[in-house]
Amino acid sequence: MKKHLRIFLAYLCALLCCALLAGCTLTRPGAQPQSSTAPAAQQSSLVAFSSLAQNISEAGYYNILYTGDAEHTIYLLSLYDFSEMQHRVLCEKEGCTHTDETCDAYLQASTLVARPGALYTICPRYFTDPADESGLADFVAMDENGQNRHTLSTISDNWTFTGADEQYLYGFCEDAFGRISLSDGTETYLLRNAREKFLFWGKIAGVWDGQFVTVHWGDAARVEGVEIGLLSPEGAYTLLGTVPQDSFLSYSGSVLMGGTLYYIDSSNGAVMGFALDAGETHEVSTALCQYDHDEGQGFHSCERWCLTTAGSALLAMVYGPDDTSGNIWDESLYHIDTSTGAASPLSLKREYRNKSPEDEAAEGPGWGEPGFVTPLAEVPQGLFVIRAYEFYMDSYVDENGQAVEYETSRPVYALISPEDYLAGTPNFQEIQNLPLPA
Repeated sequence: MKKHLRIFLAYLCALLCCALLAGCTLTRPGAQPQSSTAPAAQQSSLVAFSSLAQNISEAGYYNILYTGDAEHTIYLLSLYDFSEMQHRVLCEKEGCTHTDETCDAYLQASTLVARPGALYTICPRYFTDPADESGLADFVAMDENGQNRHTLSTISDNWTFTGADEQYLYGFCEDAFGRISLSDGTETYLLRNAREKFLFWGKIAGVWDGQFVTVHWGDAARVEGVEIGLLSPEGAYTLLGTVPQDSFLSYSGSVLMGGTLYYIDSSNGAVMGFALDAGETHEVSTALCQYDHDEGQGFHSCERWCLTTAGSALLAMVYGPDDTSGNIWDESLYHIDTSTGAASPLSLKREYRNKSPEDEAAEGPGWGEPGFVTPLAEVPQGLFVIRAYEFYMDSYVDENGQAVEYETSRPVYALISPEDYLAGTPNFQEIQNLPLPA
């Protein structure tokens, strides 16, 4: 139990540098649950995404800006536009100051999902009425500019989305795997008892052969092997094989690329591969094993590492490669050649801009030492990354009514080709931020 708790805590810390998703549990409205054992259909348009990547399309990265003050918050839909290469509020009203609910961009949404030419949002009822405990939300569709909004249906506000195709959004709600129609907003449960298995104690790793690739490592009491399987868009589950529990790094320690699920062996730092078509495991690389250290009580330093991809390249973030430094979060980033097993260090790091020279005690994204540039998502224009953190002075009003200034930061997003990224060539196309708050 101690080992599992330490792994979980280490993962949460790694999120400060790597970034992932979360879910919550509320009540769902009365759409009738369904189950299906139909054979998996080939869905060429099926994609999987994380909570950040679901906000990204060819148009750019959508997010909600929060302005105003503690007593009156204004929610504005914005876009980091990949064609204009600037961050803009999605309002077309001439002369609008974007400071109140009359702004075209005003949107009280908890979830955004970007699809080609369109944007879908979940707008919980409790956002407009704090006393509302119905657990309901409006499912709203709009065009890619945030205009022509129309409510498709009333749904649960508890959905966590993990993928989509041309017809549906897929994800988890209450205890089930299900989907929501993009044409009329109908929500359907497909497989019960799936949320805990594939979201809380597992994940959707990606898409292969028209189906979602699932990983289920189980909770602390689980003694069986880690299960790797397929979940069809109709809710049919197929087990492909298992991996020993004590040699599979959970959470961010695995990533799907092509037809192989790559994962870190949590006992020694080796990179392994599970071939989905054959259902077999093979060794990919032992080049990083030299950086793994047994820290006692069965915990290895490699249990803080994570895998990701950049185009068709496999990347490994290694924390604490030098056990003499005393800093377990010292990081190094490597490109793993999946054909030879060689590990090549990468060099591109983020910049800190306008940061005060004083040492800061706080740590995390935007603080401490600049970390490596890592892909947040891959789009047709290249890799979407955080290029830098821009520091500025902000303020708040304390309990005595006095303005208190403090230094904070915001990310500078950019696009870069996979080739330049792997070569360490800083040919970033930066997306211009909005003007700093006055």
